[in-house]
Amino acid sequence: MISAILISLSIFCFSLSLFSIRATIACYLFLALALIFSPRKLSNFKIKSKWVVALAIINIVPLIISIRHGIYFNYYVKFFAMSVYSLTLILVIHNRVINYSQFTSALNFFLIAHCSFFIVQLVTYQATGYFIDFNNYLREVSSETLYETKSLEDLFIHIRATGLFSEPSFYSMTVLPVALLSSLHQRKLTIATSLGFVTSIASLSIAAILVTSLALGLTLLFTKSKRALPALIIIGLLFAAPILYKVYTLRIVDSVDYDALTSRQMIFTEFKERGLLNNLIGSGFFWDETLPVGKTMMKGYNTRDSSFYVYLYFTAGALGTALILSSLIIILRKNPKYIAAVAILFLFKFHAMTGILWLLLTLCIIFPLLENKKTNPTQEDSRN
Repeated sequence: MISAILISLSIFCFSLSLFSIRATIACYLFLALALIFSPRKLSNFKIKSKWVVALAIINIVPLIISIRHGIYFNYYVKFFAMSVYSLTLILVIHNRVINYSQFTSALNFFLIAHCSFFIVQLVTYQATGYFIDFNNYLREVSSETLYETKSLEDLFIHIRATGLFSEPSFYSMTVLPVALLSSLHQRKLTIATSLGFVTSIASLSIAAILVTSLALGLTLLFTKSKRALPALIIIGLLFAAPILYKVYTLRIVDSVDYDALTSRQMIFTEFKERGLLNNLIGSGFFWDETLPVGKTMMKGYNTRDSSFYVYLYFTAGALGTALILSSLIIILRKNPKYIAAVAILFLFKFHAMTGILWLLLTLCIIFPLLENKKTNPTQEDSRN
């Protein structure tokens, strides 16, 4: 039980690691403590050679792609640390440090914790007009939290809540992957996963509205939930449709906050100008984002705002993108529901140093392990 609680805290902190050094340290500390307090001796842990080979490939290939463009050492260290974390989490499940029900509870804690901060923030502002800036409580360096928007001036919702993050989209791309993958694995919508879907749309991020709608459709296709929860979510979406449409029109068509389309189209100008070689093998993963990026001197966010697919093409080129995506399809070939889930979730603006991207891919490995009869928890495991 102690290990399960520590794993819960570790995963939660890992999702915040992109923006907080303290959260990064905490996620590794909690994971290490979970291993120390495990009922299974560390000497009994089995590490298959294929995991070590995979870890080596995951770290060496991006390094080779990036070396032509220079490597910001801090980013590579973070990339390596995240890959080690993901492998360790897989081994925690494979070696039954915690059992099936405990891992499910850990993910429920993850969702409920994130959703709770989001709801408290939104309700407090609606009731009092005071914005609880959780984002800057977590960060070591202050940053602007983008909760205000002109698109909500005439509506009863006055802000786009951000939860523990600086933008609504960061909240959605953190909560939705866990909600979607957990629902597909359990083959049902639960209160925790339903909260994930609902608050993701309630963030009023345009990308989140699109991706969550697709994810909900996939969930209803592959799950056997009782009718109540899906019906409530769909009814809620129907009532919210006019609000969502108005926000879309004002933010995207009328550009009341900023020219979102032009900002996202800059990357395509880069593709035209950067040359054949970079379009084939990419512009690297580990450039310093404080400096201009690429031939057109973009900001770092311009490389990923148009989805992970576009970011992947920028960083790894056509060959690297084909290699990475085909590798994922091969790994998940026996689980088409997870292939579909990843295809939808990659519409978010993940990048290589995003903890939730690593968690997403890790869950796509862990859930098939749990679904395999050889690795399903036994009665003996449940007593640990």
